[in-house]
Amino acid sequence: MTESDNSPRGLSSGLAELRRVLSDTPTHVLLGDGAHAEQPLRHAARALAADARARDSVRAERLLIELRRMWRELPEARHLDPKAHDQLWERLVTACIEEFYGSTNKPR
Repeated sequence: MTESDNSPRGLSSGLAELRRVLSDTPTHVLLGDGAHAEQPLRHAARALAADARARDSVRAERLLIELRRMWRELPEARHLDPKAHDQLWERLVTACIEEFYGSTNKPR
């Protein structure tokens, strides 16, 4: 495996979307209940999953490994209190798995 295989560059548009969501959406909104609260994080997860699918060698497991590494380094995630950090991580992982395995033809 080359270094480029470990690089998050293949997730760049999804990562940019995740950073935008974390910067622009108040934490209490992201942690709220209902579709309105889920929508911004779901949009970022959809972009991350699409990036991963575009790279033939990236499986869902690899997406989550790369995402975990990036999540720890994101300033937008590091400033969160520990409880919010963990809750957002859990929601993001769930959304990424659902988006990765979900039908790309299904409207969301």
